[in-house]
Amino acid sequence: MSNLIIYLFILIANVVAILLIYHSFDRNIEKTKKLLYTMISMGLIYILVLIIYFFSSIGLDKETTKKAKDMIIFSFVPVNAIILVPFLLRSFKKGKDREITTEQLNKRAIVVVIIGIALIIGEFFYFRKIEKGIINMINEQQTKNIKQETLENNEIQNGTILNEITENVLNEEKNEISENTTKNEIVNNTISNVE
Repeated sequence: MSNLIIYLFILIANVVAILLIYHSFDRNIEKTKKLLYTMISMGLIYILVLIIYFFSSIGLDKETTKKAKDMIIFSFVPVNAIILVPFLLRSFKKGKDREITTEQLNKRAIVVVIIGIALIIGEFFYFRKIEKGIINMINEQQTKNIKQETLENNEIQNGTILNEITENVLNEEKNEISENTTKNEIVNNTISNVE
């Protein structure tokens, strides 16, 4: 149930990012071109996040990093797209319409680049932390499984040993009873013979 909620939020974030980018383009552009440019923008952000993820997983267990890859990437693509692309597109649109000067456009572009670099660095370390956390969780689960298997094996061995001991005790008691019965029969026969 919780995974379904997570996937639903990821889907909603991606839809919001696509809509924001789509509506950030100039209204004079054809709808098909707007859609194409929107998908190209999302694709570029996807490639950027994929590259960050690749570098953050260097030196870590590849099997584990593959498990977390899709969830992390599809979570951060819309976040980066929402933060970077619409502001940059609107700034270029205002620059084209001469609502802002070239100098102001350059300043806005520099701000977006600085924010992008900060996001890249932050996400690199965050992705690495998530991947190490997943590796630790898997290691802990494997340790628990090993301990559980060892405990179950010990219980089975202890149960087998207990069964063997019980059988030995019962066999000894049967032997004693048999011996006592035999002795009693001998004594009774001897007493009968003496009388």
